[in-house]
Amino acid sequence: MEDIKQSAKLENVLYDIRGPVLEEAKRLEEQGHRIMKLNIGN
Repeated sequence: MEDIKQSAKLENVLYDIRGPVLEEAKRLEEQGHRIMKLNIGN
């Protein structure tokens, strides 16, 4: 699988993700998975 690089333009862009998606991402990170946090927009 090819790595997807995050644009430098998005380095300081934040958008809080909450609920079940956040909990699953945290669980996967604790297992050692790398999670790429992307701007999901509105």
